[in-house]
Amino acid sequence: MEARKWPWLCLGLLCWAIAASAVASYYWFLYDTYKGLYEEARGQLEALTVEVDMLIDYGNGTCAWFNDTLASAGYTVFDVLCLIADVDYVAYSGPTWVGYPNNTAYFVTGINGVRMNATHAWFWWCWDPSARKWILPPYGANHVNATVVGGGIYAWTFRSMATWPPPPP
Repeated sequence: MEARKWPWLCLGLLCWAIAASAVASYYWFLYDTYKGLYEEARGQLEALTVEVDMLIDYGNGTCAWFNDTLASAGYTVFDVLCLIADVDYVAYSGPTWVGYPNNTAYFVTGINGVRMNATHAWFWWCWDPSARKWILPPYGANHVNATVVGGGIYAWTFRSMATWPPPPP
C-alpha cells in the first residue's frame, strides 16, 4: 500500500507545480502590462509638470528654500506658493482685470502665519538668469504673466513698505 502513495504524491506535486507556474506566469504578465502603463502615464505626467525653486524669506533672517517643486504646467507663482505653504489671501474680483483667472486677483496677506501689518507686506520676485538679478514684477502672482516655467526661480519676501522698491531677496 505504501508503494501506491508515491505515484499519487508525485502526480499531486506535478499538478501543483503546473498550477503554480501558470499563476506566476499570469501575475508576471499583469506586472509587465501595468509597469508599461505606469511608465507611459508617468511620461505623460512629466510632460504636464514643471520643476521650480521657490524661496520664502520671512524678513527676520529665516529663509526656506523649496527646490525641485513639481507644479502643473500652467500654474502661477501664487498656485505654487499654495502648494508649499499655508497662505492667507484676499480675493479681488473685477470684470475688466485682463490676465487674471476668472477676473480674480489674489493679494497675499500671510504666509505660514507671518501676516502683513501696517509697515510690512509680502512681495514676490522672479530670478532673471540673463541679467543675474531679482525682478519685482509689475503684476500679481496669479496673473497670466506669472505662470511658472520649468527651471524658474521665484521668491516671496516679507519686507518693509517704507522704501520703494523693497530690497530683493
